[in-house]
Amino acid sequence: MAPARISFDYTPFGQPVTWVAGVLVASDDRSAFSAFGSGFLAAPDLAFTARHVVDEISERFTGRPIHELTGQMPFGVQLATSDPSTGKFLKWDVTNYHYSRNIDITGLTIEPAEDLGQDFLMVLPRFDISPPPEGAAITAFGYPNTTSRQFGDGSYRVKLCPTTSRGVVREIHYQYRDRVMLPFPCMHTNARFDAGMSGGPVFNQDGRVCAVVATGMETAREDGGHDSHASLIWPAFGLRFNDGQATGQQNPPRFLRSDAEAGQIQVLNLDYMSVEPSPDNCDRLRYAPPGPTPLN
Repeated sequence: MAPARISFDYTPFGQPVTWVAGVLVASDDRSAFSAFGSGFLAAPDLAFTARHVVDEISERFTGRPIHELTGQMPFGVQLATSDPSTGKFLKWDVTNYHYSRNIDITGLTIEPAEDLGQDFLMVLPRFDISPPPEGAAITAFGYPNTTSRQFGDGSYRVKLCPTTSRGVVREIHYQYRDRVMLPFPCMHTNARFDAGMSGGPVFNQDGRVCAVVATGMETAREDGGHDSHASLIWPAFGLRFNDGQATGQQNPPRFLRSDAEAGQIQVLNLDYMSVEPSPDNCDRLRYAPPGPTPLN
């Protein structure tokens, strides 16, 4: 079998991955829109990004990370993806955030910012809870080096460079890589992850989302690769959603794993995970990381 190639390539709009993965933009009443990282659709009302991307947005506009805020957020966030039918951009308003401080993945409750029309067909990814084996090929996608500009009439323009990065899995950290920088389940890969790709999807060899882009570092590797890390996706399915939180309503909590079990999100190997949501406002997850024992 030929070794998986390492590549970092521009990906034209209109490719299926651009229908699923987009760029996050944010603003408040006093500021122009700015681009922050990447994100991707998971269900008709749900998207994922990296938690540190949401923290960066929150700290930019409030000076505090997202877990220190309550009630209505003083800034607005949108996820922009490509429309499968027209190729134009679709904007999704982010209405709530669902996170745990001990994983680098945030769930975003979303709703369309405009009428999608009766003929709109939403394209959603499939997921695989189990990590890919060491040596397996992976493909990541995101929007590095995004820039934005606002004009005098209040309109703004975002310049995007959709990019696909390929590499192989070097190591799986089933519990964490270290206690400070990467204290969560993650994979080490030689794929190149540039600034702005954080929060983008990572696909396994079968085209299923298995991780979320976290960090990247250029190093002088013999194979020309990089030292990058991605958050394994499985702990995110233990997140608890309370979509009344932002409006002060007392809606019953909703668990992401329940959505997967109900078939609302296409997930393979759901029994691989063992996650227990914490009772303290879903601020932390209690999870028993699986070991490297192959699934039957």
